[in-house]
Amino acid sequence: MSISPEVRPLTHVSGFSIADREQTWPDKAVFGRGLRRASQVVSCLELEHVSSHLGHHRSQPSTSIPFSKAMKTSHVMPLPLPLPLRPPLPLPPLPPPPLPPLPPPPPPLSRRGTDARHKLDVERTAERILRSFSMAPMLRIRPRQAVCFVFTGSGAQWFSMGRELLAYDVFRTSLETSGRLLEGMGCGWSLIEEMFFSKKPRMDEPSVFQPACTALQLALADLLDSWSVRPSVVVGHSSGEIAAAYVKRAISRRSALKIAFARGLVSDRMTRGGGMHAVGLGEEQVEPLISLVQQDGSYVVVGCDNSPESVTISGDLDALAKTQLLLEKLKVFNRRVRVKNAYHAVHVDEVADAYLDAIGELSAGREEEEVDMFSSVTGGQVGSERLREASYWVSNLKQQVKFRDAMGCVLAAARGGKREGSLMVTEIGPHPALQSAIQQTFNYNENRERTHLIYTSMLSREQSGVRTALEAMDGYWSA
Repeated sequence: MSISPEVRPLTHVSGFSIADREQTWPDKAVFGRGLRRASQVVSCLELEHVSSHLGHHRSQPSTSIPFSKAMKTSHVMPLPLPLPLRPPLPLPPLPPPPLPPLPPPPPPLSRRGTDARHKLDVERTAERILRSFSMAPMLRIRPRQAVCFVFTGSGAQWFSMGRELLAYDVFRTSLETSGRLLEGMGCGWSLIEEMFFSKKPRMDEPSVFQPACTALQLALADLLDSWSVRPSVVVGHSSGEIAAAYVKRAISRRSALKIAFARGLVSDRMTRGGGMHAVGLGEEQVEPLISLVQQDGSYVVVGCDNSPESVTISGDLDALAKTQLLLEKLKVFNRRVRVKNAYHAVHVDEVADAYLDAIGELSAGREEEEVDMFSSVTGGQVGSERLREASYWVSNLKQQVKFRDAMGCVLAAARGGKREGSLMVTEIGPHPALQSAIQQTFNYNENRERTHLIYTSMLSREQSGVRTALEAMDGYWSA
């Protein structure tokens, strides 16, 4: 049997190899465990001229691996293993194995027939097998899809978000690198310790969650890149634009962390305070209610235009309380966002100059990717040079978030030219906070019939990061 040179060894997956000859089943221990038997075999015979055979062993039960060891041992974690359905070069089919000689017929067990316990109803068994084939899920083949990364903004953070992913070398190394860079900027706490192991979590403090969320998003993007998943377009909601600019390679990792670290520091210095509330109404519907509250001088504005059915209001706490009463009387959904300041409002004015000075000069990333970025500051496309201007990030903190307009641009781009067909949207952040806004914007799009939207999320609150990340990957290969 010969192996095509186009079939490469599985060097990135421990415990698997491509056999090019007959081999005796091993009877020695593997990874220090006794081998019991071949427990599962997957065959793909004569499918698109490919003959393949994949098996794995079932080992003896063992004690659990300590988490500290798991973080340093990538082979104990599941890895995505994409196998091409049709290789570039066809492989010759394997010759059929010789049939063994038929054994002599056994003597009758009794004069009345064979033992009923050993009967095989061939007709019913074959029917059952065919029925199971017909019930198997069919994967639909879709047109070439555009890939959009959407980066969540502030308010979705939670302690230990994505901790299970530390077992992946790429993810852990990315966070370690970000932690060292933050320490060089004067950060007085350990990034990994504060995110995952602190006995007194501080994920509600801006000076902690701002750089932590950005570092998390950089690590998730690096992990996807190691799995060969790269976007054609990126969008960020509020502070999520920092990681989006990094993926576009408009700014370096150091610059991204500097923007986030400075954002957290100046946020701690905001004296007016205030807050933000998510509201289940569009901007056009909520504006009359805001006008009623503003009549007595109270300050509240639409800080984020998320979708035709969702906004985030920002302002003074008393004004938010009055608006909340009106919304509850109308039975409209509203919820406080986990932030201590009124971002995207006049409250930012007192720290705007300090933020501009703290950011300073920004540098470009590695060789720039051919990735479009649609800005939630302007609602349109933004270039790399503009993203390297400190003033852009002051506007990102102060001005209204135009996420609905930015996603509208993504949908328009997905329908045009080479991107017509499917649009795969992956939300990268602590939680799928933007899923409803993305779906609502798509539902209101006038040409939605021409685009198939597929949504996935890398993390979800209180769920295993390994599970959610691999489920997101499954969305790419089964779409």
